[in-house]
Amino acid sequence: MGYQMGTGVFADTDAVTLIASAAYTVTTTGTGYETDRGTCSLTLDVTACTGTLDVTIETSVDNATWRSAGTAFTQATGVTSARRSFTCDRFVRAVGTIVTGPATFSVSGEFR
Repeated sequence: MGYQMGTGVFADTDAVTLIASAAYTVTTTGTGYETDRGTCSLTLDVTACTGTLDVTIETSVDNATWRSAGTAFTQATGVTSARRSFTCDRFVRAVGTIVTGPATFSVSGEFR
């Protein structure tokens, strides 16, 4: 996957889904995704939310010890979509914390 930049150069990207779209009632932690890219642009897509949802992106050099990859997405209290870029180590995962009520959401994007 990729795209052509305004300069005419092709930019290679890797598409990824860190949390698949589904209805969640408890905190869900996505599987660590291994990448050799240093930047990811991710979209949080909330299609239903009757309470509050916090989504953070975590990164790791060893897929065992995790740290925050930067500022989390803004807390969702309803249907919303947001896109953010993060600086990543070798592994990246998303953590969706259901504060109250169920939520249907996904986290996906690309690494470049």
